[in-house]
Amino acid sequence: MKIKFDLIWVLVGLVLLEFVLNGVLISRYVNRKQDVETNSVEERVEPDYDKALELGGEWFLNNQNDSFIHYEYDPATLVHSTEHHSLREMASLWSIAVLANYYERADFHALAEKGMSYFEEYFEYVEDGEYYYVNMPDGGGKLGSSAFIILALLEMENYPERDKYIEGFAKGIILMQEEDGSFRTIFGIDQAGNQDYYPGEAMFALMSLYEEEGEDRFMAPVEKGFGFYDFYWEGNPSTAFVPWQSRAYGMLYSATSEQKYADFVFEMNNFMLDEHTPAIGCTEFNVQRGVVEGVYIEGVVEAYKVAENLNDEQKKTCYGNYIQESLDYVLTLQVTEESEYSSQEAVGGFKQNVSNPSMRVDRNQHAIFAILGAKETILK
Repeated sequence: MKIKFDLIWVLVGLVLLEFVLNGVLISRYVNRKQDVETNSVEERVEPDYDKALELGGEWFLNNQNDSFIHYEYDPATLVHSTEHHSLREMASLWSIAVLANYYERADFHALAEKGMSYFEEYFEYVEDGEYYYVNMPDGGGKLGSSAFIILALLEMENYPERDKYIEGFAKGIILMQEEDGSFRTIFGIDQAGNQDYYPGEAMFALMSLYEEEGEDRFMAPVEKGFGFYDFYWEGNPSTAFVPWQSRAYGMLYSATSEQKYADFVFEMNNFMLDEHTPAIGCTEFNVQRGVVEGVYIEGVVEAYKVAENLNDEQKKTCYGNYIQESLDYVLTLQVTEESEYSSQEAVGGFKQNVSNPSMRVDRNQHAIFAILGAKETILK
């Protein structure tokens, strides 16, 4: 009888222990949930996006050289690199020209004109074809260079012979397209080259021209390219491919309302979001790759715009969460007056990542366009 009585008490004890443990687990879950909600809603400090944008632009002003701008700066050693990367410098010229119009500031306009005058010395005219390309000493004839010259000139209405140059560079890009819709990527070399970067940049420039001029001859190569690049993407998905192609085909969808272009933009950017392994549904993305996250934001911004056009609230929310989380992270990499590195040349620049403070023109360019993209979408 005593054995039965003891057994009963053991069972009662186990039940009570289970109850207590469950209570502790539930309490921990509730507290963790409250912490998540608090961090995401109540305790999140809203960054000063306007200040970050202006500081990012002024970084270019503070890192000029005799010809245009220094390619790279190390705030730890206070030394500018002697290296050049002309294509990235041209892309930065475009961002400076955009900021010149955005702020209507004479100093940005002056720097943009200084940069265009420097690159103009390397404009190569081909009589047999009547087109231009950029023949730089550090690697001439890149298709992407023609794209960035067009994009910059579209922002520089008063630049001498602007229209002639735009027409000539656009004609050169169109002549680089193959029958299957792909683009050769280096002028003077009869081979395809890497398809992940320059063709997307080129098609984005053509769509920007179409948006400006309304002429179908600029849109037609992008339509022709779809068959090739949609198929190419299926066998070669990569984060490098997504941002520029998203810009081009997001604009093409806006111009035509053809669903296949919207689907392509969504497919690419869903891949991008999956690469950032969201922890809970479409939130808490792993955005710790460094300032390169700014590049990725540019593509997701285009996906957000397409989703907005289609009134797809679920996609808008998902893409918007990524833009917000990734941009907040990118801004932690920007050097301010209160940062560890506070030289004039450092303030406003974006470090490569938390352990590498080096700054480059393309990193600032992409961060600037990430902020502008957010201001056009989730922050408008």
